[in-house]
Amino acid sequence: MSKQLLILLILLNSHVFSQFGWMVRSGGISPNTLVKGISFADANNGMLVASNFSGYKVYRTTNSGANWIGQSLPTSNGMWAVKYFNPSTALICGASGNMFRTVNGGTNWTQILVGGSFFLTAFSFVDMNTGWVCGGPLKIMKTTNNGINWISQSEYSTYTYSSMYMINANTGFASDYFQRIVKTTDSGNNWVDVQGSSGYFELWGTCMTDSNTVYCCGELGKIIKSTDQGLNWSIYNTFLQRNLWAIHFVNYYTGYCVGDSSLILRTSNAGLNWSVLPVPPSDNYSSSALTCISFINEYTGYVAGNDGTVFFTNSGGLTSVESISSIFPDEFELKQNYPNPFNPETNIEFSVKESGNVKLIIYDVNGNEIYLPLNQQLQPGTYNVKWNAASYSSGVYFYRLITKSINITKKMIYIK
Repeated sequence: MSKQLLILLILLNSHVFSQFGWMVRSGGISPNTLVKGISFADANNGMLVASNFSGYKVYRTTNSGANWIGQSLPTSNGMWAVKYFNPSTALICGASGNMFRTVNGGTNWTQILVGGSFFLTAFSFVDMNTGWVCGGPLKIMKTTNNGINWISQSEYSTYTYSSMYMINANTGFASDYFQRIVKTTDSGNNWVDVQGSSGYFELWGTCMTDSNTVYCCGELGKIIKSTDQGLNWSIYNTFLQRNLWAIHFVNYYTGYCVGDSSLILRTSNAGLNWSVLPVPPSDNYSSSALTCISFINEYTGYVAGNDGTVFFTNSGGLTSVESISSIFPDEFELKQNYPNPFNPETNIEFSVKESGNVKLIIYDVNGNEIYLPLNQQLQPGTYNVKWNAASYSSGVYFYRLITKSINITKKMIYIK
């Protein structure tokens, strides 16, 4: 085999296995943390909660997950859900009916008395004031004042509701751990039983894309969908035989589902087909169950789970760098991004003439590093990186290409 052909084969194979649309964002989180809920108030401020009985139950980030800081909570009970409304206000809930509220970003927490020792598992809010919490046994409650007071609405299920989703102030679904699904069309005043799909299996995630369309996910890779408010259901078997713990759609067609062994699934055709998204390989995270999802917009989001795992994407989980030519270039080159100005996505094309580590960094106008889309070994060739800036402010940004031989910087302009 010729040397040129051997190099070409290495290039093709390395492209398949070395590119990822997700990055690890677990800095500061204890590796023993069992993350059960994550929520972002904006592009910078996020919270996650943990169900473990020792260590921190709440972590907060103010820099898009680059670092997480544990926050003290006056309970030893694990937390299972969080809703972060704005950088000041958040609600968390968990075991033994524990619910807490902060109005200063988590510095102090006030306990909310819900009238029982229920196991609380999930929030769903339609605006700042109006929301629901579910759990069990036999419990769905509603608030109209941002969680300060709660009114019991349902004692329908024999089991514990695992998840719920309110698409608007009137319509929503909740599911439990034994394929029991209930719905409301009158703001939760009444919850009625819904006939699920054939075959009993546990359900752990619920999501809606409009007042008629609802998805649930559960054990052994099962995803079910109804487009008529639960009258009829279709079942989508991913054939992966891994438990699926959470499901979330960023629009009608595009959704994500997470599960055991760092599994992230993505659909772009309203659940008809699901593809597995690659995540960075790591001994710490390869067997971790991912349990929760939070997206800021269609492209920028987080998934989290056991072992303190947090993954971040700003490309919708898709590969952010692609090889566009394997021809050996004569020199290093960083081209002007296109389009420029852009809104909200742009392409950054560059060429490397020798193998080695390549780093691409994006800075704001003040010189602060805001995103690292690339930091890995590349073979000689020409590559393209897509950057979606939907979660950032409009203005001037700089991008820098760094290898062992060169350091090149160019300017780009983002206009909303």
